[in-house]
Amino acid sequence: KGTLLEDADILIAATAIARDLTLVSHDSDMLRVPGLKLEDWLATEE
Repeated sequence: KGTLLEDADILIAATAIARDLTLVSHDSDMLRVPGLKLEDWLATEE
């Protein structure tokens, strides 16, 4: 909380939400976007 997302990240997230898409990203900032379906293919499973 307290830090802003980059303009490009906001546009990407908004497009994914509006089109009901899942965004594939390794950008942890995207976790803060409510309603965004997100997959991180680079995350390690523990």
